[in-house]
Amino acid sequence: MDTASTPSGSTRRTAGPTAAAVRPKPRERVIDAASRLFYTKGMHAVSVDELSHEAQVSKRSLYAYFANKDEIAAATMRERGPQLAALAIPAGDEGTPRQRILGVFALLREHGAGPDFHGCPLVSMASELRDPSHPASQLAKQQKIGLQDYFEQQARLAGAVDPTSLAIQLTMLFDGANAYLVVRDEPLPDAADAAVLALLTAHGVG
Repeated sequence: MDTASTPSGSTRRTAGPTAAAVRPKPRERVIDAASRLFYTKGMHAVSVDELSHEAQVSKRSLYAYFANKDEIAAATMRERGPQLAALAIPAGDEGTPRQRILGVFALLREHGAGPDFHGCPLVSMASELRDPSHPASQLAKQQKIGLQDYFEQQARLAGAVDPTSLAIQLTMLFDGANAYLVVRDEPLPDAADAAVLALLTAHGVG
């Protein structure tokens, strides 16, 4: 807290700068800007000039932190990837494992109905780079594996006959549903839920 003089000459406490008022540092602003622009426009469609402008950081400062756009993409996946992956998983551990699995697809349906939805950012980055060895692709893959691991964990808790196989199938269905939402630009149909339920039933998850 800071102090300030009152008209009577005494002092009083004044609130200092809050965390919300502190502007992010240049490097963080570049990562934030890249996360937004790469998702909405695609990495290759975004120039360094546009990144610099969006982040309100000079190109000189930007290049002091990153050698090129590839490094920015890798840093974005490394630092924002876990947050992006977490968006696909319902918060908390309420309900049964079966309900939590269904909750992933319910959350996708909710996100897909929003005007700013452009599909899974992790898949988008990996597919745009088309280089499995690229650091950003590797990081995106790691985050996607996290969703499959979540499905497998819930499948085991639910007593699935083959948790690993079920998790792979659910992940493929999830990615397919993402693609459907982007390409068709319409709400996810009930057929998606029916497909999930059919998989769960086939693997003994009632």
